[in-house]
Amino acid sequence: MFSATPYTKTRLHLALAAAGLCALHGPLQAADDAAEGALSRVIVKATVEKKKLGDSVSAGALGRKSELDTPFSTKAVSSDEIEDRLATSISEVLKYDASVTAISPPISTHPATIQMRGLRLDDLNGYKINGLANVNRGTEMPLEMFESVEVLKGLSGFMYGFGSPGGIVNYVSKRPTTERSFSAALGYQEGGAIKEHFDIGGLLGEQGGFGYRLNLLHEDGGVQEESGSIKRNAAGLNLAWRLTGDIALSYDAIYQRRWHRRGAVAPVRGATYDRR
Repeated sequence: MFSATPYTKTRLHLALAAAGLCALHGPLQAADDAAEGALSRVIVKATVEKKKLGDSVSAGALGRKSELDTPFSTKAVSSDEIEDRLATSISEVLKYDASVTAISPPISTHPATIQMRGLRLDDLNGYKINGLANVNRGTEMPLEMFESVEVLKGLSGFMYGFGSPGGIVNYVSKRPTTERSFSAALGYQEGGAIKEHFDIGGLLGEQGGFGYRLNLLHEDGGVQEESGSIKRNAAGLNLAWRLTGDIALSYDAIYQRRWHRRGAVAPVRGATYDRR
């Protein structure tokens, strides 16, 4: 049996105290070392972009729905995207869609003709403005007058009646803005053509019951394609009058006179007038 003397007890107490100090000092020193080697805090901020499938498109008898909720394959190209691409023709607007192919150049006797899924769109029923038939013969539509260009791929009989089985192209006019707006743009195209575009919109009346949107366009000069030239004037007027909370009257009108020359060939003229 072991019997500890006072001296032995004193040594034992000192050893235990030293061990406790070492155990306490160890974590503190490790914490200080970790703090010195820690990286500075990084804050990452991000915004959620609206999904393309959530964009609203015209679905004929189904009304306006998101692309995700339509039983057809659809695509909508907004006016902002058209401006970013500097697109001047329907073929340039839809050139990133693999199912759409342009079968005529912008400067020709029959421009703005496309085929969808290998099938040419019908000139009488394949092109719409705000869901209403627009005869597509002889001229490009003034893209500056539209809020978006929508494409509906596949059978469209349920939507618009008789038409090409390839699909439908629908031009959506710019609508009155909820606040007063004014924009002016000046553009230059390689070849010498200069374009001026004015876009004015807003609401009138004490309750803002009458809305308007006016677009004016003039372009004149040479273009790069086959050393040709172009001259066009266009105007778009959109009016909306809300009679009650459930009843509204709207008036849409588009006018364009387009003249272009391709090389030494005689000039080709086209005029478009549409009133809804």
